[in-house]
Amino acid sequence: MRLRVREFIQAIKCVKTIVNFKGMLRCLDVGCGSGIHSYILKKLGKKIIALDITCSTIFYLENFMQASAEYLPFRNEVFDIVLASHMLEHVKRKTKALLELKRVLKPHGILIAITPTTLFKCLTLLLWPRDLIIEIFRLNYGKALTINKLIKSISPKLHGSFSSHKYELAFYRTYTWRNMLKKVGFQILYEKPLFPYYFSIPLNVIAHFMYVKLLNLTTSYLFICSNVESK
Repeated sequence: MRLRVREFIQAIKCVKTIVNFKGMLRCLDVGCGSGIHSYILKKLGKKIIALDITCSTIFYLENFMQASAEYLPFRNEVFDIVLASHMLEHVKRKTKALLELKRVLKPHGILIAITPTTLFKCLTLLLWPRDLIIEIFRLNYGKALTINKLIKSISPKLHGSFSSHKYELAFYRTYTWRNMLKKVGFQILYEKPLFPYYFSIPLNVIAHFMYVKLLNLTTSYLFICSNVESK
C-alpha cells in the first residue's frame, strides 16, 4: 500500500502544476479499493465520493458507494475530478467504463488515470514463486491444505480482467492505454512514468535516473486528461 501512496502523491504533484487543483472540489474515486486515495483527497479539502464494486475499504469513508464503473449512478457532468488508479485493468468493458467516467465529468474536468505497464506484469510473473509460498501458508493457516487448494494456487494469478497472461502482457503497453483514452474523446494534457521510491533520497535520485530516464522502465504510468466538450 505504501508504494501506491507514493505513486499517488507524485500524481497529485503533477496535477497541481497543470490545472487549478485547489478550485476543483467535487471528486470521484472509481475503484477506490482500500480507500487510501479517497482519504488523502479528503485531507486535501476535496468533497470525495468513493466507489468500488466490492466493499473492501479499510479507511472510514463517509461517502462510499458500491457500484460498477460501467454503470455509474450519477447524473451527467457532476465531478471536477475523476480518479481511476489501477482500476481500468480490472474492468471487462474498458471503453464502456471510460465513457461513463467521461459522462460524469464536467466539461474540461480532469481524469487522473494511473495504469499498469508491461514491466509491472513481468514482475508479477517473476515474483510468482514468492506469492505461491505466501498463498500456501495462508491456505494452511488454521485448516488442512488439500490437494485441490494447492492445485488452484500453483499457476500464477491473473491481475486484471483478461483471460490469459499473454493478453495482459500485450495490453499493458503505454500506447495501448493512450490510444484508448484518446478514442473515447479525452485530451491528454500530461503523461509521465511513475516511480515508487524504495530507498533513501540519494539512492532514489540514482534509481530514478537509471530506471526511468535511461531505461524507461516503470511499473505504473500516469495520464492526466481533460474532458473535452463534444462539438
